[in-house]
Amino acid sequence: MFYGNSFVPFTATGTPALTAMHNAFKTYTGQDVQDENSVAGWTSGLLFGAAINALGSAARNETITPALVRQGLWALKAESLGGMVPPITYAKGKPAPINLGWPDG
Repeated sequence: MFYGNSFVPFTATGTPALTAMHNAFKTYTGQDVQDENSVAGWTSGLLFGAAINALGSAARNETITPALVRQGLWALKAESLGGMVPPITYAKGKPAPINLGWPDG
């Protein structure tokens, strides 16, 4: 049996990105991160934010559309979202990368 995640385990600590996630959950829910689904949602939001930030002024001057988000994703190179996911790069015209598990070490 193989079990792998494409993002950091929910029990992990020790980086600024993980500290921010744990603090946000404690602040806004009154409890710490409960499971992997919580981390999946958190990292999805981080990825969306990274894509929008990669657009620079285009994100402030235009309506955010799926096409604009894709442009932002294509601008990301080896993005790890502060260590929350293994480095990912999206390439225009190619399927999204598939990561079959968090790398060791």
